Amino acid sequence: MSEEKNEWTIPADAPQWFKPSENSKRYYRNEEFDQGSRYFYDTKTNICYIYEIQL
Repeated sequence: MSEEKNEWTIPADAPQWFKPSENSKRYYRNEEFDQGSRYFYDTKTNICYIYEIQL
């Protein structure tokens, strides 16, 4: 997985509880068929959030 530094907006259909903090680092799978799944790791609280696209 690679860290992503580009702008990213939480999708409108994300659950209400999905609120990664400003301290979160965002990662993505560096693959040819990236569907938009993102993985967040908060460096201060060690909380992880996963936004995974299911097809």
